Amino acid sequence: MASTHLTIWQWNCRAVPKKKDHLQLFAQETRLPNTQTPSDVIALQETTAVVSLPGYIGYQQFTDQHNQEAPSTGTLVHKSLTAKQHDLEFPDIPHTVVEILPRKRSHQPLFVINVYCAPRARADDFHLLFRKTISLARGAQLLILGDFNANHPDWGYPQDLHLTLLNDPQQSPTRIGNSVCRDTSPDLAYCKNIAQARWENTCQLAGIDQYIIAVQVQTSAGKKAANAIARITEWPKFREVRESEAPDSITNLKEWTASLNDHVRRTTRESRAADETPATDSRLLHIWDAHASLLRRWQKQRHNKKLRRRMQSLSYEIERHSTYLARQQWGQLCSGLKGKLGNKKTRTGTVTVEGKLRETPPEFQAPLRARRTCEPLNSNLRQQPRLRDAHSSRNSADDTLQRQISTGIKRANDEKPDD
Repeated sequence: MASTHLTIWQWNCRAVPKKKDHLQLFAQETRLPNTQTPSDVIALQETTAVVSLPGYIGYQQFTDQHNQEAPSTGTLVHKSLTAKQHDLEFPDIPHTVVEILPRKRSHQPLFVINVYCAPRARADDFHLLFRKTISLARGAQLLILGDFNANHPDWGYPQDLHLTLLNDPQQSPTRIGNSVCRDTSPDLAYCKNIAQARWENTCQLAGIDQYIIAVQVQTSAGKKAANAIARITEWPKFREVRESEAPDSITNLKEWTASLNDHVRRTTRESRAADETPATDSRLLHIWDAHASLLRRWQKQRHNKKLRRRMQSLSYEIERHSTYLARQQWGQLCSGLKGKLGNKKTRTGTVTVEGKLRETPPEFQAPLRARRTCEPLNSNLRQQPRLRDAHSSRNSADDTLQRQISTGIKRANDEKPDD
């Protein structure tokens, strides 16, 4: 059975709209030591809004306790994976169940359930929810993760439901305390029917006091090729090689074909197509390093308020600069659509343009709307035809009235008796 490793992130983001740009850049920049690809699944808690991220498909379940404008959980699945969402009849508990499908029907899927328990809702009974999810999985691989905010005696699931707790107590806690509260681990991860799973605290903060947790599992859920291989042949160089090394006459067709293929191979380079995702700059990387350095210092001096204020200031700076980079690169992408409306890639990208207009800075909205609707940039130009029509109608009315007056005067003169 073919197997692959999937990387799942879990993070309590606390209002994803404010940290969307930061998370987007952070997801593209952060790589685990044994992988060179972005995270395959991102499970977010306390989203307070609909989650979306370039390169990912968002899944959310709206509960009765939280209205549709502010869901509490959201799961992002990379576009290279095929997934579907399951709705369970537990409206009082914020959760999202996603099934990652394998590439072959004979292989087992992977079920990922993302759960959030508010601090004031510790009385929620997760036992029935987990039992329902296990029944839905039917022996397939199951991964349960989320922010439970529950005390240790309330866990109980490894003994009751035969789940395996993945948290490593030797690593750092998942949430940073303060000068009067110690570090805790409210973020838990359980698995069932998974032979190989590794839990890791990335020790990476994205503007709040909770670390991003990474879980790597070995599963048969297939993953498509991330990027296609592009082969680019340098034809001028190929002609030079052929002129200098090709035989004058063809004596053996097999040898001539082999030499031709060899020359093509020597003048062809291969590269993977890059994803069109925002990239970080040196300033953002420097701010990240500075924040991590201050965090290490503060963990040894928790009563140092000056370090705490500097960390908070850097967090605001990271959020502000991430938003600036995302808007700048989105504007560059919109500007690149000029003259490419017939391109397939452009036609596909214009599907989400209307939704992106709400997040686009004002200086880029007019060019984007113009390319989306094929209208002129200046709104006055669209109104000029109407003005000309109104003006021409008034002129025609005046001309008609003038002709009627002239005709009436002429008739009056004709009917006037002669002296």
